[in-house]
Amino acid sequence: MESMKIACELETALQRQLELFSGASSPYLTPVLHFLIDIQVEFAESLSAAEYVNVDLSGYPPSGDRLRNASTDWKKLVEDKLTLPAETGDIVLLWSIYTAIDRMEQFYRQAALNSVHPLTRAYFASLAEVKMLLRRRTDGLIRVLYNDIWGKVGFAPFALRKD
Repeated sequence: MESMKIACELETALQRQLELFSGASSPYLTPVLHFLIDIQVEFAESLSAAEYVNVDLSGYPPSGDRLRNASTDWKKLVEDKLTLPAETGDIVLLWSIYTAIDRMEQFYRQAALNSVHPLTRAYFASLAEVKMLLRRRTDGLIRVLYNDIWGKVGFAPFALRKD
């Protein structure tokens, strides 16, 4: 299926970009990037396996542990590993990551809407939900940095938005 192949290529490209970011990131962002890279690896593996599934004969392979436990793993990450202060420049990396995750979520939502088979729709919708969770978590880190910058400069440094 072409949409699975494209999704796998996009997830692999995002993984490579995150790996590039991890080489130049602050100590604050390093654990976040490693977490996201691990998730990306699992996305790519899941999509590679799903690409050759005949949904008329069998279902898609179950999601891996990282995809199923993304919310609880993120909570542990924030509580245990994000103890160092963020650098102001981290916000630029987070903007890039946020945008990429948002676009992948949109891709999966469109793929779900345009899939004929109900199992394929459900599969893509579940991937979109994981991306939505990651996007919201990344947005939370961005908002923390917004508040930090706001405190330093004394005014709202960027237009406030509602998500």
